[in-house]
Amino acid sequence: MENIVLLIEDDETLCELVAEMFNLLKTPLLTAYTMNEAVQIFEENQDKIALAIFDMNLDESSGIDVYEALKEKGKDFVAILASGMFLEDDKDTYIEMGFTEIIAKPFSLADIRRIISTYL
Repeated sequence: MENIVLLIEDDETLCELVAEMFNLLKTPLLTAYTMNEAVQIFEENQDKIALAIFDMNLDESSGIDVYEALKEKGKDFVAILASGMFLEDDKDTYIEMGFTEIIAKPFSLADIRRIISTYL
């Protein structure tokens, strides 16, 4: 496994910022803007993807929908759900669904460094 991270996020500016952070930390990152793109990238790279970060609210679907589509592929990976609008009460629900962690957006370099050191 190559420990590649897949980011599913529809905000291009945030994707560019997160990509710069991963580049600084010398960790490979693939980016998908839609559910279809995420499924395609995952299918092509599932032996290398160790962790996926899902934006909660995408233009045409939710991060939960994308997570469920990727889990159907049968490959284990660490799943992190990201949003700017979490209620503490919801966190247990997402953990029960299979997400390893829930993080708030926007991410900081410290957030990304901690995620990489914890899960990769």
